[in-house]
Amino acid sequence: MEEKNKIPKVFLSYARTNSEYADSIMEFAYALREDGIDASVDEWDLKLGDDIYYFMESKIKSEADFVLLMINDEFTERANKRKAGVGAETQIIAKELYENVEQGRIIPILWRHDGEEDIKLPTIVESRYYIDLSSDEKFGENYELLLRTLFNKPKNPKNKIGKMPEWINDTNNRFTKTKTIIKRFDSQVESHPEKFNSFIEDFFNEYFEYLKTFKIEFTTQDTATASKEIHKSIEDYSVLKNDLVVFLAKMFKVARYEEIDSEIIIEFLSNIRSLLSGNNQYSLVNFDFMLREIFLYFIAYALKNKNYSFIADLLNSSYYFEDYAYTSRDTKYFVALDVRDRIHTNDIWGISFKADNGNSFLTPLGELLLRRAHSNLKEFLVDADLLCCYVYYMNKDKFGDRDWLPFTYVYKQSDSIDYFTRLTSKKYFERIKEVFDVDSADEFRKKVISTHDTSLFRRQVRFSNDWRKCVEPIESYIDLYKICTER
Repeated sequence: MEEKNKIPKVFLSYARTNSEYADSIMEFAYALREDGIDASVDEWDLKLGDDIYYFMESKIKSEADFVLLMINDEFTERANKRKAGVGAETQIIAKELYENVEQGRIIPILWRHDGEEDIKLPTIVESRYYIDLSSDEKFGENYELLLRTLFNKPKNPKNKIGKMPEWINDTNNRFTKTKTIIKRFDSQVESHPEKFNSFIEDFFNEYFEYLKTFKIEFTTQDTATASKEIHKSIEDYSVLKNDLVVFLAKMFKVARYEEIDSEIIIEFLSNIRSLLSGNNQYSLVNFDFMLREIFLYFIAYALKNKNYSFIADLLNSSYYFEDYAYTSRDTKYFVALDVRDRIHTNDIWGISFKADNGNSFLTPLGELLLRRAHSNLKEFLVDADLLCCYVYYMNKDKFGDRDWLPFTYVYKQSDSIDYFTRLTSKKYFERIKEVFDVDSADEFRKKVISTHDTSLFRRQVRFSNDWRKCVEPIESYIDLYKICTER
């Protein structure tokens, strides 16, 4: 059974300045009682013949859970000079405060007044935390605070102490900065939503610095030996990759109401691409794999969260980085992140990454990508890989001859792709059309038809050693003339 809240007993100490002021104190006491507080004032509880000093002492020292000092200028003057009833109460309160400096049951309240200057606190409580109810505006702001204090129901209660993160004890962990950002991300965004993209930028700046530490210096030209070192590097990188996964889940959750600045991500990807320079391809294979994995994770998480604007930016915006010979600074697109023309990552992975039965995988790179992905992301990862391929063929005139080969396509389980199947909906088409860089259903159809003279339509986007499975044409998933025919 839920425990009922204890009713706080409160005694109001005030200076009877005039009848109007006394009435305001009574109204306040009534309001407290209406809100569940057992408020007490001398007018209600002090009877004829009672010992006034004993009455005040019992209320202040034992009966009341809290004593509210209703302070105006008159109260402060009487308290400091120990005059009249307030002076007597002040002597009792002073003893209470001096005997227990951490006493929190004596609460100074700046009460309503007509003076222009601020009310001064009595000397005995001038260092105490007080509540200002001296005007209608301040009453509205602070009355809730008073009630929460009396009921011990803070607006932002202290949470329970959790367990120490396991990585604290890991002396080999090098990624404390990214973990710290992740740990603080939720509370920081809640407190400062306007800094959402600054937090994102901080994370990816630190992530890139850690990423650079995985550079491998090879002294061997033996492919088998080199591939084992590359494999170990990727395994070691898994710890940092897990930070990325956690952060992306948090980032896209917040992105439902705060827009991600995609330029931060584009620059981050361009910086990783800059690591793919050098004469020894073995030293670049791990960065090539990391870049592909990270890029596909961005698209996959965006698909999962239906953040199509973010996907459109990554697939259709310009990337600025030098070519391999450091001779060109022309505009590049996402397809230039695929460096198969120079680094044969899939082949090198095939040396050390074998199937469980000892045979080689059709696509070692695709197999590794899917093995490293969490089960609830795998479907989105394959669809993200395929989306990159389809966007390339629909915009071949813009992207040029460098295509995107979806290494994971052989693991496609479903016969449908959500982002094509749902194009029959006008509303859905309006949400996703920018991904394909089109403005209308007619323009979308024309772009799909333009792929008919490409290897995609001829079912030739496949691995050369497997003729059973290929990247299916777009019309395999959607009837072009049913697009935008439903609400």
